[in-house]
Amino acid sequence: MNKSICILFAMLCTSIHCMAQDYLTIGARAGLNIAWQNGYETWVSDNNFRTRVNNQNILGPSFGAHASYELKYWLAVQTEINFLRLGGGVVTTLHDDDLGFEDSRLYDEGMMFRTNHLQMPFLIKFITGEEKLGAFFNLGPYVGYRFSGNTRTALTNYETGDIEGWQQASLDYDGLRRFDAGFVIGGGFMKPLGKGDIFTEVRYTHSFSDMFDIGEAPKGYRGISNRAITISFGYMYPLGKMGWIKEKIDENDVAPEGS
Repeated sequence: MNKSICILFAMLCTSIHCMAQDYLTIGARAGLNIAWQNGYETWVSDNNFRTRVNNQNILGPSFGAHASYELKYWLAVQTEINFLRLGGGVVTTLHDDDLGFEDSRLYDEGMMFRTNHLQMPFLIKFITGEEKLGAFFNLGPYVGYRFSGNTRTALTNYETGDIEGWQQASLDYDGLRRFDAGFVIGGGFMKPLGKGDIFTEVRYTHSFSDMFDIGEAPKGYRGISNRAITISFGYMYPLGKMGWIKEKIDENDVAPEGS
């Protein structure tokens, strides 16, 4: 875990070092993450189970830091390192092969996942607005690493409806993937405060990776992946002499000839 965190941090530091500081802005953010899991109902007859997502959301914290390099007053590239809590609910139904499909349901095993991730997005950022209020839109891919988490599991008897047992366990096992990848898209507003800008943003995270690492997938298996909406607030501070507002003002404030 520590090695992976160090690698992501080194990548962020390298990105900052490679940027010309006259056009470099750094920032920090914190907010709330609303996470769920997306997938298809899966019937795997050889293993007597059916898995489906039960559309339960979880709430969790999100915070991070970023570095943004302005190409123009309206365009920037941005790299980040963020902590997010992801997860959601999955139900696995156990069946009896000796009975017909409709009558073979024996137990429902409900699992609520809460997983902690480090993500590093690489974004294109579009900026617009005036001196008193600006807006931005960004999108791009990310790579992520799950470093911890837990699950609550409940086994329900289908005939009686009784919960026959539940447990909470760590997720430090080989059944879940550590690394994932996907894309983020979002937008928000920023307003000058002091030498920098305060901002608020709403962002959608979409993972392409199956959260389960099952090796050779059985026939009929389809994956389950993470989704999230993050609402955050933060502050951006320009390290150099240029900022998005100052550059726009300087570009438009051209002295007339002969003055």
